[in-house]
Amino acid sequence: MKGTAMRNYAAVLGVLAGVAAIGMGLYIHSAQPKLGPSWHVIGLLVSSPRLLLGVGVVMIVGGVLTLWNPAVGGVIVLAGAVLGLVYCYTHEWSRFALLKVWAPAVILAWIAGILAGYALAQTVKAYDVPPDYGEVDVSAD
Repeated sequence: MKGTAMRNYAAVLGVLAGVAAIGMGLYIHSAQPKLGPSWHVIGLLVSSPRLLLGVGVVMIVGGVLTLWNPAVGGVIVLAGAVLGLVYCYTHEWSRFALLKVWAPAVILAWIAGILAGYALAQTVKAYDVPPDYGEVDVSAD
C-alpha cells in the first residue's frame, strides 16, 4: 500500500476518533455528567464530558493535519488519546467506568497514529549505502 493511502486512512481514523470522543462526551453529559471527579486546571473545572469534547476537537484537527504532514497530525491525534488515558488512570475510584467511555476514541486514535507512522516510513527514502566520513587517520603524532 502506498504512503498516500496510509496517510488518507490515518486522517479518516483520526477524524473518526475525534467524532467518537465528541459523541461519547455528549452522551456522558446527558446520561451521567458527574462521571469521576473533575480536574481543577488554572481555575477551570475540567469534567469528563468537557475533556472528551475538547479532546475530540483536537483529534479532528490532528486528523485533518495528517493529510498535510503525517508526523504532526499523528502526534496531535495521539496527544489527545494520551491525555484521556492520563485522566482515566488518575481517577482510581472510577477508572473502569472512565475507560469504557474513552475506549472508542483511544483505540481509533492509536490505530490512526500507527497508520500515520507507516505513511511517514514509506515517504522517507532510505539510504542505499552507508555514509562516507572520509578516511580516518589513526596514526598518533
